[in-house]
Amino acid sequence: MPVGERKIAIPMTATIKAYVDLGDFSEANVRRDGNRMTIVLPDPVLVLTSSEIDHDNVKEFVALTRSHFSDAEMAEYEYQGRSSIIASIARMGLLDTARENAARILIPMLEQFGYRSNEITVTFSRQFTDNDIVMMIEKGYEKKKNHMSVGTDNKY
Repeated sequence: MPVGERKIAIPMTATIKAYVDLGDFSEANVRRDGNRMTIVLPDPVLVLTSSEIDHDNVKEFVALTRSHFSDAEMAEYEYQGRSSIIASIARMGLLDTARENAARILIPMLEQFGYRSNEITVTFSRQFTDNDIVMMIEKGYEKKKNHMSVGTDNKY
């Protein structure tokens, strides 16, 4: 049985995109009641566009009586780091930011059409749980492998 400690610190950077895709937006998303307008926007999209290891700053401490970390062990820790980032995204408020930004774009446009801001309601079809957000990111990450996406990058 090995005696001594082994520790490793692997710095990781992840880039996450949060946006509202208006590609499928249609007349069905708009409800008018007199001077009041309600816009129901599509659900926001979250995509983990990249995760990168800062290999130059990996710190490893291995006691003399222990072996160094194998590539497989390091890859597993990298996977755990990526999973940890994905799990913490729900607490970052990126979906709310995407929603707010979409409203900030739409409301001034509707004001130019003659509506007053107090007559405009921008809403979304549903609220998300933390698990929903993790699933969105995993799904978006797989989709990203096949398609290029456009949006604002947020680095954490």
